[in-house]
Amino acid sequence: MSEKGWDEQEVSEEVGLFDSIRNSGSKTVGKDITSADITEFFYTEENINFNAYYLRYRFFIRDGKKYFFYDERKRDGEYGPAAEADRIMYGYYEIPDDTWNEFYETIKDGTVVKRTVSTASGDSGPWTYLYWSGDKGKIQEYSFASRQAEESFLEICRRLAEDGEVSKGGKYRLTLEDAFFQTDRTVYAPGEEVTVCYDLIATDTDYHFYSNDVDIKTGYESGRGYVITFVMPERDVTLSVSSRNSMEYEPEE
Repeated sequence: MSEKGWDEQEVSEEVGLFDSIRNSGSKTVGKDITSADITEFFYTEENINFNAYYLRYRFFIRDGKKYFFYDERKRDGEYGPAAEADRIMYGYYEIPDDTWNEFYETIKDGTVVKRTVSTASGDSGPWTYLYWSGDKGKIQEYSFASRQAEESFLEICRRLAEDGEVSKGGKYRLTLEDAFFQTDRTVYAPGEEVTVCYDLIATDTDYHFYSNDVDIKTGYESGRGYVITFVMPERDVTLSVSSRNSMEYEPEE
């Protein structure tokens, strides 16, 4: 773009659009930006309205070492912003090259353009920024190549954050042995109340939820399905489910 800027030139809408794209500085990860070029990557979400939350994931390099950072805060049933006192997971640690490469594969084929300011009212993100060795402080705003790539990125980050919490000690892991169990996280401190939902409701089917590690309570709520609750003990917990056709005859033993 010239020093005067395209908005000062009397050009047609079509030519202006073409020139805007041509001069946007768009770069593609994996083509114009390699893994070795990346110095930092930020992913941030924030809701300051009811049920406030804050989420940040960060991959970065310092002194030749690769790190992962996570910060998750929640204020269920309250307005925000969610502050440091609302943190449920927080920390950072060094990661191996294999983990960095796994992260890189999820952002590969995504695009990076010049930074803009979000003006959408109530926008909660996500905001994603990639810092690389040739960005010169301008071309940093990142977009995933697809929704599937973004979901893969988030899955990796959730796993790494939970691994970080467990490795620090004082928190334990919840293992869910069915894909239809739903919960916002699977790592808890002893004494925390855990809520898990199960929304696969088939007709003429009875479900039995159980754990050999803890006593659970089971209820049903419209819109959520079965709701299983328990208090996290000082050990890992596995939650399972079995089902049977309620129309089948079972002879008495």
